[in-house]
Amino acid sequence: MPGYDAAGWAMLIAPAKTPRPILTRLNAEVTLLHHQPTRESIAATARRLGIASPQAVEAVARGMARAREADRAGDLDACLRSLVDVQIAIER
Repeated sequence: MPGYDAAGWAMLIAPAKTPRPILTRLNAEVTLLHHQPTRESIAATARRLGIASPQAVEAVARGMARAREADRAGDLDACLRSLVDVQIAIER
């Protein structure tokens, strides 16, 4: 809806006295899952933006994987180039 903005958040709670290394690992794994696109989420985005061929969806998936790896490596330029490739694949 125009002029409407929404936000949400969630929290994962562990039992009291959970060792810090376990909390750190749990946080890292949940963060990874949260940022990892799935075929379904990529396909849903492509459908929302218009009709996309299977090849375009695969190109988006490859571009997102490259962007994710570049982000993990701290290579902002490579991450941005990959996201531009994703945008191009979506627009085709």
